Amino acid sequence: MKKLGVVLTIIVVAASLYAYLKNDGMYVLSNINNTELDWINKYAIYDTEFPDETIVEEFIKEDDIESYFFSHNEYIHATLLVPNEAMDKIVPQLARDYDVETSLDLSYGMTGEQVQYNVWMPITVVKWIEKTQRSILYTVMQPGDKYTRVYIHVDKLGWNLYMIPDNYINRKRY
Repeated sequence: MKKLGVVLTIIVVAASLYAYLKNDGMYVLSNINNTELDWINKYAIYDTEFPDETIVEEFIKEDDIESYFFSHNEYIHATLLVPNEAMDKIVPQLARDYDVETSLDLSYGMTGEQVQYNVWMPITVVKWIEKTQRSILYTVMQPGDKYTRVYIHVDKLGWNLYMIPDNYINRKRY
């Protein structure tokens, strides 16, 4: 009977450790040595990363609401200067919202620059059993001589991307 209790304890501890590592621990371990640009390229891109020549003017990474010790939920707010020739590769035309009157301006009108377009990229994320949406927001200002100023906000950093099972995608619908 004693052996069964030890085996069950080991199984429960191993399952708990696996669940924690899958949902929070790997986030912490995989991001220990990230630079500011690494954080942005990992969590705030459409397909193409920001080049190494990108200047990070401001970078804030803080705990988001409902962030607990064992449940990492952080956000990034950053201001970048991106080389002009790289911007067209980073944000494809289909993701750009030129209706700047109704979209969120992350610069909050604090600069004399004019907004060129905004981008909102929602991504489904999951943690433990809960699913929600990570919002990746860009406000891209009019290009300068060499650089374009981009304001970025990304939330739900500690969450994992939700993967749709293959059998769900390939299922026939009648």
